Amino acid sequence: MTKFLAVEILSINGENLISEGGSIRFITDCAGGHRAWDFAYNSLDDSFTFAAIQKDSVLFTRQRVERIQSVCGFRRKCLIPSLHGRDINTCLLIPRKMSNADEGDLIINCYTGSEDFCLGSFALEIKGSTTSKGPAVSYYNSSTPTFHSGHISNIRCLISVNSYLISGGGRGMLAVWRLDCDHTNQPGLIGWISLDTGVRESGPLYSCPIDKTNRNVKSMCDLRVMTLLGYQTHQECIFVIAGCSDGSIR
Repeated sequence: MTKFLAVEILSINGENLISEGGSIRFITDCAGGHRAWDFAYNSLDDSFTFAAIQKDSVLFTRQRVERIQSVCGFRRKCLIPSLHGRDINTCLLIPRKMSNADEGDLIINCYTGSEDFCLGSFALEIKGSTTSKGPAVSYYNSSTPTFHSGHISNIRCLISVNSYLISGGGRGMLAVWRLDCDHTNQPGLIGWISLDTGVRESGPLYSCPIDKTNRNVKSMCDLRVMTLLGYQTHQECIFVIAGCSDGSIR
């Protein structure tokens, strides 16, 4: 049996962090075979939430802090059946408050990337409950997700930088989308580039040159963007760091 544990971290002299002797604050039986997982602490109701993607389902569990060290299990909920035709590689959630809503009510804009080359988007409405142990989840506006073209291969990672969404994936491709999360969950494609497999200290950024692919250089575009970090330095510039499948950071 595989378990996920959240352990309170102890600080020695404010510098070295250790977990030995820390109190176990949360335990859940999570088995294995997960595509992705995430964990969060909600300070509003003093609770822990663990969620994972396993095959075609989203598994989640929620537990309040006062129930320390009691093992809790998953509740299985399929939020949207057949969201993509193939495996989902990444999911990004951006919450926003509902206008004229009760405390605890929330809209979450959801963006997904998969092996089918399209960026998926939909919205969830989370209604707070004082009686339920878990959150009540319902669709907001429409239960049908929308899909947006812009990639020539799979989408493996997503990040948000202020009012922009950046996606990365196969063929070394990075795409930039504009977001207006306060009014809609629909992204708008601004542009894209493709990183090549040549590692240089400096120089122009090429995008899988056609003349080289015509000469059957098969590895020229066999590069995948696996993970992204980014921040906006000023209004006209977004700085992005990409971790790639060839072991390089670009």
